[in-house]
Amino acid sequence: MCENSVLSTFTCPDGQAFDHHTSQCADAATVHCIETGHHHHHKRSTDDMVHSISIEAMKKSTKDAAEKVRSVILEAIQEAAPTI
Repeated sequence: MCENSVLSTFTCPDGQAFDHHTSQCADAATVHCIETGHHHHHKRSTDDMVHSISIEAMKKSTKDAAEKVRSVILEAIQEAAPTI
């Protein structure tokens, strides 16, 4: 869990899972999972630790990705532009 840009790692008691909506451990049967290819997902297994990424790391990753996209777009424009 991340609070004020500080990463916290913990496990929920047996039979519970981390509910990202309430930021608390809850009955595992009531926790809804979010599965994406680019973000961490919330598992129901009580043996798994919950991890989060710091805001600063997220900002840096986003900036790096934007710079890569920008360079690819500029290269594509240069290749597609007619020469005079």
